[in-house]
Amino acid sequence: MSRRIYRVSSTRTGDEWLVRAHNQAQAIRHVVKSEYRAAVASQETLIELLTAGAKVLDTDDEPELELDDEPSEATA
Repeated sequence: MSRRIYRVSSTRTGDEWLVRAHNQAQAIRHVVKSEYRAAVASQETLIELLTAGAKVLDTDDEPELELDDEPSEATA
């Protein structure tokens, strides 16, 4: 599989990075991996966070992109 160079930008700070990756998700993960982590939540964590008012975010609300459908700067 070929790699492309992605422009990853922070919506919070405006910082930008150029990342050679196989897809958008891999490019973004490379940039944020030192600031964020993900793990399956334990039952106790679920109870604690939901009781405190946390909402469950659902990725099904976002369309899945095929590699050929990824937006580029030329079309975005």
